[in-house]
Amino acid sequence: MKELTPAFDQLASQDNSLELKIICNDFFECGKMPVVKKIWALEEENADLQDIDIGLAPLPNHEWTKGKCATKLLQYLSVGIPVVCSPVGVHNEIIQEGVNGLFAASTQEWVGKMSLLIKDKAMRERIGREGKKTVESSYSLKANLPKFINIIKDFVIHENTLRIFRL
Repeated sequence: MKELTPAFDQLASQDNSLELKIICNDFFECGKMPVVKKIWALEEENADLQDIDIGLAPLPNHEWTKGKCATKLLQYLSVGIPVVCSPVGVHNEIIQEGVNGLFAASTQEWVGKMSLLIKDKAMRERIGREGKKTVESSYSLKANLPKFINIIKDFVIHENTLRIFRL
């Protein structure tokens, strides 16, 4: 997140009512934009997420991050928060640009995409709804339980078949 400080500074210069809420255990100062520091706590996580307007998921384009899970991204989407994220790794599989999220790579793209969502409440709401639908249809327990059950069934059937041949 710290790498977005130049983008946050530009946004703060355009609109002094903005603030950055950081929910974690490791904070940084952010030039011109005021930072609200919230220590992460499991029991408060859902309420903390509900208290933000735009979720940010920056990732550097490195080999390690290409294999990272998109937990933060999925958390935002699951509660209907519109997201701006880096077009890196699994983010590319989850996000459809302009439908359920927005991509940004350069500082100017981050400023532009965040500005779009800041200025357009209807767009924030639409992208948030689509993001939530994405999680419900592809990443929720309800969507994946039948797949999991079939894997277990296939394993049990395969194991039983192997045992029959071993006898």
